[in-house]
Amino acid sequence: MANDHLTAERAAKLVKIEVEPISPTIISIEDAIQRESYFEKQNLQHGNIDEAFEHSDGILENKIRVGGQEHFYMETQSCLAVPKEEDELDVYLSTQGPSPMQQHIAKCLGLPSNRVVVKTRRVGGAFGGKEHRSALVALPACIAAQK
Repeated sequence: MANDHLTAERAAKLVKIEVEPISPTIISIEDAIQRESYFEKQNLQHGNIDEAFEHSDGILENKIRVGGQEHFYMETQSCLAVPKEEDELDVYLSTQGPSPMQQHIAKCLGLPSNRVVVKTRRVGGAFGGKEHRSALVALPACIAAQK
């Protein structure tokens, strides 16, 4: 940790990053199919699908292409949970949703939400990726702080 801003800037300029390219580069769904690079199949269903088709008035089949892709969030996830008096908790959290996170943390800890204060330095830039995923970092930190 630098003692002042100038020292931090000088140290940052000394950092050298070496990157190895990942091969093959997979950018599109066609690239993934060609290279047989798949995520584990997730089957989302409710009820008996075959029975539902049998009793349907009609079935429409075709293909659709949606070009949207999930992107990689470059921002870090971090959390500092500070226990206070009388089951209160101050939580410093990188999130886009301080209010929902307050509710999640309070529910997880069995506390009223007014006992949990979530503070976020800045919000934005992650396209919603830090709205709920910050729970993966926050909840374990808050449980540990409560213990």
